[in-house]
Amino acid sequence: MSIVVDCSVTLSWYIPDEVNGRTRAVLEYVADNGAITPFHWRAEMANGLLVAARRNRIERGFVSTAFERLDLLPISDDLEGMEQTGSVAFGLAEEHTLTIYDALYLETAMRRGLPLATFDKALQRAAQSAGVPVFQTAP
Repeated sequence: MSIVVDCSVTLSWYIPDEVNGRTRAVLEYVADNGAITPFHWRAEMANGLLVAARRNRIERGFVSTAFERLDLLPISDDLEGMEQTGSVAFGLAEEHTLTIYDALYLETAMRRGLPLATFDKALQRAAQSAGVPVFQTAP
């Protein structure tokens, strides 16, 4: 079964000091089973990699390599969520005190009936409150 992954997870695959058994387990799961991301995920990934490069957490030249590796994974962009930004996602953001970006991950998981993989504690709490399973890996 596919899962919804957010940037806290996918960025961790490419930032050396964040790579650990949990991050690798999610990466392996996605490689084997696929993942869904909301429409804004690629822009959020680009921003996260840019910030990591500016903070010298990754080399600037690695950004294009990271995107090449991401493109090899069975990750599908959920374009249907674009229509949810102003209504459902806004309501979820308000209800759970999330950013719109995080609310879009929650909305995608809810609409698709899929578990959500996130390392963001606030988003994990919101998912649990909304009845969305949080994807768990062994510690």
